[in-house]
Amino acid sequence: MAAVTATLRWVLQMHRDVSRAARFYAEGLDFNVNVCTLRWAELQSGPLKLALMHTNDRFWLLRFPLAIVSASLQ
Repeated sequence: MAAVTATLRWVLQMHRDVSRAARFYAEGLDFNVNVCTLRWAELQSGPLKLALMHTNDRFWLLRFPLAIVSASLQ
């Protein structure tokens, strides 16, 4: 039986302060910033793309505190 590997393709996170979160990933974790506005940011590290989306809605911040993830299996 062949081994299956999973590769993360993209991750979506909800944030109250998108600019601050983008700065954290860029300066602290060395992500490249592709786009950054007050409401949306796209960052990349290798094949992984990270999207940061603005929200003030406590529903999203409390129910989905980590991320929405897409991966592919090979």
